[in-house]
Amino acid sequence: MYYFIHEMFANAAILSSFIFVCGYLTRDTELSINSQLRIKFAIGLFTGLLGIILMQYSIQISDAVIDLRYFSIMLAAHLVGIVPAILASIIIGLARITIYGLSIGGIIAFSTTIVVGIGCGLIGEYIAKQYRKKWLIMTFYSTVVGIGTVFLLVRDLFIPFQFSIIFIVSGIFLMYCLRYVREANENYRSIKQNSYEDALTGLTNVRGFNRSLDDLIKNCRNNEETQLSFLLIDIDHFKQINDTYGHTNGDLVLKRLGQVLQSESRSSDIISRNGGEEFSVLLPDCNKENALQIAKRIRESVEGILFNINDTQLNVTVSIGVSNFTNQNMKPEQLVQAADECLYFAKRSGRNLVGFRKNGKFMAEK
Repeated sequence: MYYFIHEMFANAAILSSFIFVCGYLTRDTELSINSQLRIKFAIGLFTGLLGIILMQYSIQISDAVIDLRYFSIMLAAHLVGIVPAILASIIIGLARITIYGLSIGGIIAFSTTIVVGIGCGLIGEYIAKQYRKKWLIMTFYSTVVGIGTVFLLVRDLFIPFQFSIIFIVSGIFLMYCLRYVREANENYRSIKQNSYEDALTGLTNVRGFNRSLDDLIKNCRNNEETQLSFLLIDIDHFKQINDTYGHTNGDLVLKRLGQVLQSESRSSDIISRNGGEEFSVLLPDCNKENALQIAKRIRESVEGILFNINDTQLNVTVSIGVSNFTNQNMKPEQLVQAADECLYFAKRSGRNLVGFRKNGKFMAEK
């Protein structure tokens, strides 16, 4: 009895370690039945190998090899669905025959392992979002299959009873491990996303902007044919809006402008709120002419919107500076400074204009 509990404890320790390691390695990606096929294949392969490891800490009674390998199949089904669960069950079933030899017991164990894989996989697919319910049903299902398998091989009621108690207790323990890892990863992803997202507008914040700018500049340096343009956008007379209508209404203007920028930009563009009333748009694979067209379209769209504030229709305008990545030695701050100089020229030229440089001279147009 002591040796039985000792080996099952070792199984549970290995399983919980796998859950935490797997959770750490996949903390940036939410695993689900909609995960990519390569991720499902990897999960199926690794949980299959996990089942083989668990068999090294098993109890052999007659033709029965007793361990907690079913949990590795359950993990595959719980995390990403039926495909990896079946893959893991095939790997584990073949390993059972390879390690302990081809026999009646081996054939029965292989068959019931496949049954667990299919059953848990279907449970994982059809109860996808109810994590606790899904795991408990898998535990009950696998316990029933395990009891039947052990009884067929040893013809002793006490051993299946011991197995069922240990399996259920282990299942509850692993359920809490899974919940802890899932909640920790969700919190991690939320914090990471918020660290690069502006809370008011939902756009990229200055930290995310700097990271994206650095990545795009590196890409341009690595590929001379890659083009990059940049728009720096500032709301005209925004301080007056805040002073007249209050900061709450000023925030509404900022949020609405963020929506306009998203609707007028391309899906590949990176839109940021860099602080206060200053916004920016990074335009990958965009030459100077196209960048000017986008900037003018944004300026025109903003000018045509009437903001309803305190039963007053307010017209808001923006000034925009445009710059381009012009040489391989250009630094990120130089791209920003070039746009800032064009923005300043647009402001000096009367606002509600797009500023840019042409043949070395500053120009501003609507």
